Amino acid sequence: MLTRHFLGELLDKSRLELSDESSMRLNLFRSRLTIYDLSWKGNEGRRFKLDSLDFNFSLHTLALKEVEVTHLSANGIELHLKREDEAFSVAGFRLEANQDGVEIVEETPEEAEPEVTGLKSLPLAFDIPFIELTDIQLFIDDSGQEHHVHLHKLSLERGFANKQQLLSSLSIDVDINGAKLLFNTVLDWLPRGGVLKTDMNITGLSLEPYLYLTPDIEGFALQSDLAFDAEFVLPPSDKPKLLDSQINIKQMHLALLNFKTSYEPWQLAFNDLLLSIEQGRLVKQGEDYALNLPLAFTINKIAAAQLQGSDYQELALLESIKFKDALVQGLPAEAIFSTPNLRLGELNFSKPENHDAFFKLNGLSLQQINANPNRLEIAHIAIEEFTLEALKDEQGEWLNLLLAMDEEAEVVQEPADSEAAPEVVDLEQPSPAEQSAFTIAVGSIELLSPSSIHMHDESTKPIFDLGLILESLTVGAVDSAEPDLLTDIALVLSDSQYYKQKLDVTWQLFNDLPSGTIATKMEQFPLYKVSPMLEHQLGFDILAGEMDMDYSGTVEKAQLDSVAKVLLRGPTFSSGDDDHGDGEVIGQAAVPLNIALNMLKDGKGNIKLKIPIDGDMNDPSFGLVTIFGTVAKKIVMDQAKSQLIKTFVPYGHLLGVAMAAGSYALKVRFADFSYVPGTMNFDEASAPMLDQLHKLLMDKPKVDLRLCPFVTSADAGVTAGVKITDDMHHKVLKLGQNRANYMKTLLVERGIASERLLLCTARYDADKDALPRVELQD
Repeated sequence: MLTRHFLGELLDKSRLELSDESSMRLNLFRSRLTIYDLSWKGNEGRRFKLDSLDFNFSLHTLALKEVEVTHLSANGIELHLKREDEAFSVAGFRLEANQDGVEIVEETPEEAEPEVTGLKSLPLAFDIPFIELTDIQLFIDDSGQEHHVHLHKLSLERGFANKQQLLSSLSIDVDINGAKLLFNTVLDWLPRGGVLKTDMNITGLSLEPYLYLTPDIEGFALQSDLAFDAEFVLPPSDKPKLLDSQINIKQMHLALLNFKTSYEPWQLAFNDLLLSIEQGRLVKQGEDYALNLPLAFTINKIAAAQLQGSDYQELALLESIKFKDALVQGLPAEAIFSTPNLRLGELNFSKPENHDAFFKLNGLSLQQINANPNRLEIAHIAIEEFTLEALKDEQGEWLNLLLAMDEEAEVVQEPADSEAAPEVVDLEQPSPAEQSAFTIAVGSIELLSPSSIHMHDESTKPIFDLGLILESLTVGAVDSAEPDLLTDIALVLSDSQYYKQKLDVTWQLFNDLPSGTIATKMEQFPLYKVSPMLEHQLGFDILAGEMDMDYSGTVEKAQLDSVAKVLLRGPTFSSGDDDHGDGEVIGQAAVPLNIALNMLKDGKGNIKLKIPIDGDMNDPSFGLVTIFGTVAKKIVMDQAKSQLIKTFVPYGHLLGVAMAAGSYALKVRFADFSYVPGTMNFDEASAPMLDQLHKLLMDKPKVDLRLCPFVTSADAGVTAGVKITDDMHHKVLKLGQNRANYMKTLLVERGIASERLLLCTARYDADKDALPRVELQD
């Protein structure tokens, strides 16, 4: 009541409210202040509330530079804070950032006193046996964004300074915007040294309440739980500077649990991340700390996904990443990381709900790792069994490869007439040659178990389906810092039935002009299985057959010199299969590849090819398409041409074989029948060809011909280029028509059906080198 009488006017002005249970008592004789049930109202309702405060103190030791607080407890505090623009309000009181009439005076810095370190630097000794705060709530309005902090309990028990012992403990239980924080620390210190132990747990951590502070980052989210504990060793009191020069970490453990973060349209999540440090040490060197941290690390169930509306597409799921007995040492900018083994658990890459994963790896082990900011060294990589499943539907769309692309993304292009921004050159920036490039070295790589590769494409007709087994794979030493290093690569591939292939390569992997050797031996490769993929390039189907190949070559400064010896055993093609000779050749504008291949079959129906392959491997146009498309076709056609020439010996000079212009297809061409100018008589070269033509037409009953006569100035008895009269022009055209008619008559009289011989209209050829002739056209 006494408090109410003396503070009544103050209560009215300040909007303080006291209930019947409210009280404020200050007892100077007992050095005690107590407050119960106090609330403060602003214009917008209650802005401050206090259930109880109990504060015990002692001032009689002030002369000894000591202040003793024996007890401090508070319960049930509510405080409202608000920030809007540049103004702040606390419990309803508005505080302007810049107030009129307030002069800010800068203090002149005095000469700095020598720094005093250690506990003796404290101006006053303190002794706080007990502090307890319970049910403390802060309601924060930050420009319309609401925050809530609820301190359930803060407990600080007993503390000493400038005495023989410092023994203290701190415990905090607080909720911050829905996240719960539990923090405990215990300090046990004696003149001979001490130990600081601490642990912390956070559950329900989310960045969502704070994202308004970073408006440039849209669509970002993070959620996680966190656990942390550590134990530090403190120096003895006679060596306080050791705290500045060295920090010893007896043990430290960090755990992130149920972690999830997203940045549209991506999402990354993992179940738990565990990091532990045992007997670590931070030693100060100059302005930095050198590290010596023994580490163990585990992360489980790592999932990367793409979010498209409500759809969740899992791009990758990694079972775990683990390493132990690792060590980080050195300055942070030059730190060296080493571990005897780093293991990746099962990996599923791109796995839709209704299909198998595009790629599945059972595990991966990296042994003897040493890494620094400029180089990574791995002694050995062991690859466990994997499967590759490539599936396409009838439209050629991937069934199980989730391509992480934003379909709505637009490519922004500068207008064609816009001026390009001038390039800004930083003269202080070192050139690429002066910069330290990151390098990688691997001692060896090995596949531990046979692995399967399956390709299925329903967009081809027939459906392409091929299964292969990678039986073994070994890779020798690899070092990106040594471009002249030759790396040995060996693999064995099969289809678990009859096909088998062995590849041996020695190669300079990081040389711009590499050198090396390539050798491969293939047996019984099923050509018909890959026919759907090659039909477009070849122009025909391979219905049956197998391929054996023995390939060897050398490369010198990117120049390839190699030979492939190919045996096609029993191949059957989609057309031209019944005639292994020239039956499908005469009468065609050009001989296609499938007919040319059939012409090369031996008595057993096999085809042997020897294909030299050479060229510049750095040429962008040089590749498998070049080798098996252009080069192989050319070799086949060259050999088919030789075969055709042998086949056409009985027909003398009547037929010729040449490569069709602009392609690697053969053209079989008939020779012209030339005449003595102005007469109906063949010249000397053409006279024997009528018998050869008759024989060919008798042997090839499917061949039909057009007889097309051409006359020249020589038939008119004038020099080429001299204009002839209309009467003479009519006469020579009639001569040419009679020549064609007479040739047809001779062939019909010898048994050739007249419908197989078609006549063309005679034409005048004014070219100076033209000869009087009858052309045979199919």
